Amino acid sequence: MRRTKIIATIGPASSNDEVIGKFLQLKVDVLRLNFSHGNRKQHLQTVKRIRKIAHEVGFEPAILLDLPGPKIRVGQIRGGFVHLKEGHQISLCSRQEKCLPGDIPVEIKNFEGIVKPGDRILLVDGRIELRVKKIKDEKVIAEVKTGGILQSRQGINLPDSQLPFPPLTQRDKDGIELAFAEDIDWLALSFVRMEEDLIELRDLVVTRGEHMGVIAKIERPEAIRNIQRIVQSADAVMVARGDLGVEMGVEEVPVLQKKIIAVSNLNAKPSIVATQMLESMVENPFPTRAEVSDIANAIYDGADCVMLSDETAVGKYPVQVVEVMQEVIAKTEASIDYKNLAISRKPVSKEIYDALGHAVCMLACDLNVKAIIVATFSGFTAEMIAKYRPPYPIYAFTPNRLIKNKMNLIWGVTPFLIPYTESIEELLNSAIAELKRYNLISCKDLVIFVAGLPLKEISESNFIKIHEVE
Repeated sequence: MRRTKIIATIGPASSNDEVIGKFLQLKVDVLRLNFSHGNRKQHLQTVKRIRKIAHEVGFEPAILLDLPGPKIRVGQIRGGFVHLKEGHQISLCSRQEKCLPGDIPVEIKNFEGIVKPGDRILLVDGRIELRVKKIKDEKVIAEVKTGGILQSRQGINLPDSQLPFPPLTQRDKDGIELAFAEDIDWLALSFVRMEEDLIELRDLVVTRGEHMGVIAKIERPEAIRNIQRIVQSADAVMVARGDLGVEMGVEEVPVLQKKIIAVSNLNAKPSIVATQMLESMVENPFPTRAEVSDIANAIYDGADCVMLSDETAVGKYPVQVVEVMQEVIAKTEASIDYKNLAISRKPVSKEIYDALGHAVCMLACDLNVKAIIVATFSGFTAEMIAKYRPPYPIYAFTPNRLIKNKMNLIWGVTPFLIPYTESIEELLNSAIAELKRYNLISCKDLVIFVAGLPLKEISESNFIKIHEVE
């Protein structure tokens, strides 16, 4: 059983029926739609296609909508590109009428009021570096420190500047409306700086009575400074290594990745490692040794999910790259002693739910059970048990389809949809019958059953039963 979850991004290379069908046959846990590209109509068509194929295949993945956030981009450069030479000075302007031939247009209001002399301006994912010299005539005059070719619409990073942006852009809000209309399972918020950035999105979700989860993408220095409170406020966290490496330096990324995952594990929040995991497979049918080691190290760090971006969105080998990811995960997980890992993890809080999650794992290890069966109305109990990394499968049952799909993101959890019942005995019997149907358990197997009472309420789990399958 694969414990670490896989997220694959849908794009031009993978939005057709054949590739999506193969993804679902391979049990890709989450399909990501990048709202930075494409329009609402295209994404709507993709969602409907995924749902249709999921029904045909008999496996429903979670769907994640990645919101673009307040990304600053270069405007339309005359001629489409400009060659920036080291040592030269260049003007950047946010007012189109002020831009002269040779100037770099910037798609943000009051750019000259955001940066100050000495600030770095990073372009093309950090490959081009400018240093602000002065502000003059509503333009930013900067010296080229590292040159290169700059094209229209490429990204701009300002690691030394305080960005005065609201957490949600109009395009984000358009994406959120699509998510509400189509029952999307997860929303990822870009460029989160502090826990307050999550409040507006969280309030929108709660006001609409939705169950979708909120993922905080960690890619700004401010987010690292506020990581504890962000993790506590989010439902999951993404280590967005692309912009994080640009903003803080690539040499910082491995250490930051470990830190973010550790904080997420401690708070029982799923963590996602993203960006360039198998980047060479965009063009080549085989990965590099470094990429394989990168995936393995993310798993050793404790990541719940590993994510494929360009590899499946625009790459030449979208299906093969998922197969490679599966093989690496399988080999890596086989090398981990999950029983000792579970025993070594101790509760850090005095909360009942934390103690219960730990107790379930200790019981499972002591009794060498076949499986842990969880009845949950929110997915929270499954997260608390997965936090301790038990060496046994966690089968989570819920009557809510959205909650079932959301749990596809949680390490080691296989979710099932089950009819609602107020009888604890009926619930256990239905769960066992379903697991028998898939040959996941057999007669005489010992299982642990965990639930919250009363069943009709979303509550902390407070019921544990050791059960021998009949």
